[in-house]
Amino acid sequence: MNRLFRILTVLLSGFALTSGITSAADSDRQLYEVRSYLLGDNGDEAAIDAYLSEALLPALKRQSIGPVGVLSGAAQDESGVRQIVVVIPYANANQMLASASTLASDEAYNAAAKDYLARGPKEAPYCVIQS
Repeated sequence: MNRLFRILTVLLSGFALTSGITSAADSDRQLYEVRSYLLGDNGDEAAIDAYLSEALLPALKRQSIGPVGVLSGAAQDESGVRQIVVVIPYANANQMLASASTLASDEAYNAAAKDYLARGPKEAPYCVIQS
């Protein structure tokens, strides 16, 4: 198991215990989305970094979502798995559900993410996104 994943699992377990998360149905509980961009052999880390820093993170900040954590593998990581992990905290289930539609209508986000979003499946800067 990859060291980054183990560390992230421990951290999120601690957040869940200290904040009292019980279920996604409870709209008064803070929720965390853990999104992993697996880069594979041909991943474009710079393109994902640009998308996150110029489009997604500013758009989430406009929605009062944050702080967002972005992690990548350490130089000493010997697992061979190249990935970027994004941890997005939502105030409640309603905010989590509304975020995607808010992003879709956010003109600044769409302009900043245009090149990233225009890439077809064969030109994607990642192998797969897990959430």
